Amino acid sequence: MNKKSYTINFYKDNYKHHFGGNDWVTPVCSNCGKPYHQILSLDLNDPKLNTIAGQCNKSLPLISCLNCSSCWGEQFFRINFQEKVIDFISNDDAQHWIIDDELKIDVPFSEYQITLNEKKTKGELSEDDFWEEMGKDYFISILGDYYFNYEEGNTYCDICGKDMKYIATVCTDYGNIIKDFNFDLGETVLYFFFCNECHAIKVIGQST
Repeated sequence: MNKKSYTINFYKDNYKHHFGGNDWVTPVCSNCGKPYHQILSLDLNDPKLNTIAGQCNKSLPLISCLNCSSCWGEQFFRINFQEKVIDFISNDDAQHWIIDDELKIDVPFSEYQITLNEKKTKGELSEDDFWEEMGKDYFISILGDYYFNYEEGNTYCDICGKDMKYIATVCTDYGNIIKDFNFDLGETVLYFFFCNECHAIKVIGQST
């Protein structure tokens, strides 16, 4: 694993990273009938992210439906970088549950400019330390160490079969880091993986 890991801070720097927004066209969820949420857009011009696809003039979108059981299992998408469109490939949702209307997260939700800050840890972050910090000190962890909280997920690309690159872990903002927005995924934790060869994103959802 890449030992450098990053969290997000809510201010703008020289790159175009952002949380939320709708600059990508996302597919419509087959369960709840709403467009998938754009959670993050990462500017791959930032040298902090050059292990993903090299330093290039692209942004990498991380998406998921956050208002239904589509996010509880495995989701798979393909990215059209030129058109800024994300195509749905598959979802293994078998529960077909939809959250109550008053608890739904808006689609899209407000866009926040962000910057990536390196975590200040000595050596590899232990699993216990990761879960002690995750959700309280930060709710998004990018690159570096990650730990599945239930069982090992299938991180292989559904198209080419190669192991995908770990990008990020996202959970509920338990620490109220965003002061004017309730980013609540319940107990679900989302893991994002990218295949640079196929331009594919896999999202694995697990509950604590």
